[in-house]
Formats: sequence, C-alpha cells, structure tokens
Amino acid sequence: MSSPTPKTPLLPVTSSRTSWDPQRSSTHSIQHFAGSNPHANTSPLTSSSILIVATYLLVWVSQSEYAQILMSGNNVKGGGYNKPGFICYLNHSILIIFLPIVYLFSRLYYGSTFSFSSFIKNWSGNFTFSKSFYELSLLSVGYFICIWTWVVGLTYISVSASNALYQLQCVFTVMFSVWFLGEVLTQNKKVGCVVSFLGIISVVLPPMLSPAPDSSTDDDPTLPKNDSNASLLGTLFTIASAVLWGAYEVGYMYISDRKNVGTKITSEDASKFDTVMETMMTLR
Repeated sequence: MSSPTPKTPLLPVTSSRTSWDPQRSSTHSIQHFAGSNPHANTSPLTSSSILIVATYLLVWVSQSEYAQILMSGNNVKGGGYNKPGFICYLNHSILIIFLPIVYLFSRLYYGSTFSFSSFIKNWSGNFTFSKSFYELSLLSVGYFICIWTWVVGLTYISVSASNALYQLQCVFTVMFSVWFLGEVLTQNKKVGCVVSFLGIISVVLPPMLSPAPDSSTDDDPTLPKNDSNASLLGTLFTIASAVLWGAYEVGYMYISDRKNVGTKITSEDASKFDTVMETMMTLR
C-alpha cells in the first residue's frame, strides 16, 4: 500500500517579519481593493466590520452637519465662515499629522528593511518621478474640486438631500470603471446601481413633492425651502461632486495599477485614459 500523498498547504509558509518591497506591497493592496485577491476573506460580516461601517457613516453625517453649520452660521458665534475653499484645504491638509503614525506602522510591520529614503526612491514605481508627480497632482486637484463642490452644495440643500444625492458616486464609479478600466458590468453592480437610485429617490423626491409648511428646510432652518433656484444650484454642485468622486476613485486605481503593477489594464483602455491625462497635463 502506497503512503498517502501529503496535502499541499493552501498558503505558502512565510516568516513573521516581511521585508519591505514597494512593488509587492502595492500589488497586494491593489488586488485586495479590486477584489482579485484569491486569498481574500469571504466570511460573513463580523461585528468589527459592521462597527467600522457604522462609525464611517456616523463620521460622514457628522462632518456634513458641521460643515453646513459652519458655512451657514447657525448656532455659530459671530456668523458663518463662508470660505469653502479654505475649509476643504484645512479639512484634508490636517491629515499630515498622521504621517508619523503611518511611518511607525510601516517600521513595525516591515522592520528595519523599511526606510523613508527607500520609499522616496521607489515611490514612482514604473513611471518616471515627473510623470508620477504630474498625474498624482492632477488627481489631487480633481479631488480638491470634488470636496469643494460638495461643501458649496451644502449651503443650498439639506444634509439629508446632500448625502442622498452623493450616493450617485456609486453609479458614476461603475460607469467609469467599465469605460476606462474595462471592467465587466456584473449583475451585482447592476443591482447596486438600482438600489442607489431607489435610495436617492426615496430621500430626495418626497420633500420636493410635499408642500412646504414654512420657509425653512427640515434639517437646517437657515436654508430656504421655497427657493427653487438655490435648491437646483445645490443639487447640481452635489451631483458634480459625486461625478468627480467616481472619477477620482477610478483614476486612483488606474494610476496605481500602471505605476506599481501594469498588468490588469489593456492597451486599448490605457489609450483612452492616457488621452485624457495627457490633455489635462498639457492644459495645466
């Protein structure tokens, strides 16, 4: 009787301390984000994941409320601070305080193989440094405009309407992913788009059809409800922000994939996005 064949382990055995390889690290994170990681965790939702999603929703709604209060001047001593550009800049540039935390985490995870100099040296990946800098700078400008239009929209419509309209980002992300990245429009994505539309309609449509009992919105009494022009302007700004956010997500994935991996996007899809990027870089 022959001896039983030993089972092949599902995952390779590795050491507890991983050496830092920017190419491999970026590849793994992109594959996991895109859902192509063969060893990704497919277990049902855990209490931790539900808590993370709930915390994200709470923080997002809270910052929307705070931004509207700050802009409108409601319950703010001295009036509102109607400077959406500076609010956007401060809101995101303040994240620089977390850079030391990122560095410490990288040192703990990768050990002595990680250094700031090696990160700067390998940052551009398959691109030249100037190409990476220009394309990521363009992406950052688009992201800033995205947040700016969202903040401006909050001055004209309620927080509930803003958050509902902003869910159009899911639809635009799917559209841009299919067009620029060549992704397949699966049944799950179609269902997700339909659910997003139904959610938007259920929140935005009833207040528009019901008669206004007074001259203020339900969320913020400082915002006029009977001003159709202001509501339309706020709606357009918010939808523009949703479009830009969908473009930002797809653009980030596209640039990261070519910069660090360069294997999942066809040349035909690359030519479409390259045309857009090169045109924008020429106009800068």
